[in-house]
Amino acid sequence: QTVQFSKPWVEKFASKNSDGGNAEPSGLGSLAANSLKKMTEITVAKEKGSDDTVDNLGCILPALTDLSSVFRALEVLDLSGNRMNSSGTNSLADFLEHRACHVVTLKCERANLSDGLGARLLRVIKENNSLRAIYLRHNCMKHKSFTALGVGLSQNGGLREVIIGSNNLYGVGLEALSQGLAANKGLRRLDVSWNLLGRHEDDAGSDLDAPRRALKSLGMALAVNKSLLYLSMNNCSLAAGLCTVFGEGIAFNQTIYGLGFQGNKGTTDSKGNIRMDLVPEKVLGLEPEPERGSA
Repeated sequence: QTVQFSKPWVEKFASKNSDGGNAEPSGLGSLAANSLKKMTEITVAKEKGSDDTVDNLGCILPALTDLSSVFRALEVLDLSGNRMNSSGTNSLADFLEHRACHVVTLKCERANLSDGLGARLLRVIKENNSLRAIYLRHNCMKHKSFTALGVGLSQNGGLREVIIGSNNLYGVGLEALSQGLAANKGLRRLDVSWNLLGRHEDDAGSDLDAPRRALKSLGMALAVNKSLLYLSMNNCSLAAGLCTVFGEGIAFNQTIYGLGFQGNKGTTDSKGNIRMDLVPEKVLGLEPEPERGSA
């Protein structure tokens, strides 16, 4: 069911589904509570004509926390396109940590998640036993968020999909994620595409060897990981040297059968190994283009 923004959402839902019977938690009638108990999917969408989405979640997220026992059947929660703030993130995290939560798929893409908010949300992974897929593309998450994700992956074997493309994954955040990936025994799909994995910190005194160390950590984590089946690293703008460092580790992996590596200074051969000597013309059997100025 798609819930259009209407504040306060629970009260409005209750009034539309009220039968005047015995009150359930927070004043819900029995008919309203029974309807909510049957919900398996909720998509929180912006109200038509609304210019600001800051408060879109102010109606639903506190309700999830306060009525967590009512939302027992909820399996898919899509909050994408809404601007998450601190109170909303805390409410969502509290709900996901509740023992009555059975959400399987969580989508918070294009949700304006900062590094601090992302860390708060991702800390629930180590406690949550229901989540199987998390979609967090197009946010502003950085080192704190991916450190929390790494800790969660090291302790949670139930998660199957993690989609975190188009964030700020690199450096110490990538190292922390790699450590969790090395210990994880359940993840099947990881998408880190459109992250500048080889990026340096912006400050002048940054560690110039950090990108190499981070990519080496990722490669070595995949060398020992035995659960991952698909990895997308498309459009991460990795230089040839970093591709080589990463390739040395992933060459020992025996489980990944799908590796997306377009948009980097390297490619994959028929066995899935990272190669820098295969240019598109050779792979496709084409004649290389003549250099400028040649006859």
